[in-house]
Amino acid sequence: MMNKRKMACCELYESMERGSLLIRKYNTLPRNYFGHQLFPAETHMLQHIGRHPEITTWQLAAAMKKTPSAVSQLVKKLKQHGVLMVKQNPANNRESFLCLNEEGWKIYAAHEALDERMMSRFSSALQDFSAEDIERCICIQEILNKKFAENLQILQEENQT
Repeated sequence: MMNKRKMACCELYESMERGSLLIRKYNTLPRNYFGHQLFPAETHMLQHIGRHPEITTWQLAAAMKKTPSAVSQLVKKLKQHGVLMVKQNPANNRESFLCLNEEGWKIYAAHEALDERMMSRFSSALQDFSAEDIERCICIQEILNKKFAENLQILQEENQT
């Protein structure tokens, strides 16, 4: 028979799995911004470029923890949507900067507003919890994220042998 603490840990894990599934579903749904069907990965990249004007592809890849190849593919899609410009660095011809154009800035503003509404809904749902309670949840989540990363590494190593 499991003790109360272990049962609570199991319930937490199951709750996290349900949350992970919902997040995955949420992140596969495209959103319509002014006639542009964009997936969350695209809008989050657009958002990051908007927050960091004249960022390079390499800098963007590092910041978003994606491969340069994955970033290049998303940049290509955003250029096809007509929401992104690539400008040559005048000081270094081999380097280009990513910038939003007028349409990109419109989508950026709409996405920022969407994020704000979502955060307001989350905040309202957690109104009975103090900032300290929420910070403790973040701490627990970060500990579990480390364990998930460690377990993933172990599984990958076991599968290679």
